[in-house]
Amino acid sequence: MTDRFGLAGVALLMLLENVFPPVPSELIMPLAGFAGMSFVPFPLWSTLGTVASAAGLFAAGWLLGSAYDQVSAALEVATRVVPGLVVAAWLRRLVRHRPPRGPDATRAA
Repeated sequence: MTDRFGLAGVALLMLLENVFPPVPSELIMPLAGFAGMSFVPFPLWSTLGTVASAAGLFAAGWLLGSAYDQVSAALEVATRVVPGLVVAAWLRRLVRHRPPRGPDATRAA
């Protein structure tokens, strides 16, 4: 994503990282470095994404007001189900895309 969208992609990923905690910023930042982004604009764009997500979460809390407890209870289910689905998808991919083994494996590669 950082290769395709550049610094705006970093801002978007940082926004998503703050809204959806399963996406760690510790994964986003090294990818930007590997993609060869310059150091000076990177912190600015990552801060922009972080501030945008914080503002969105603040606005959601302000709009929800006293209904926060009801929404929080409903979202608690999602915070348990989504990481479980991510792990299940990762395990499925791990199992389905295993490298070939045995004497023919070296010839296939």
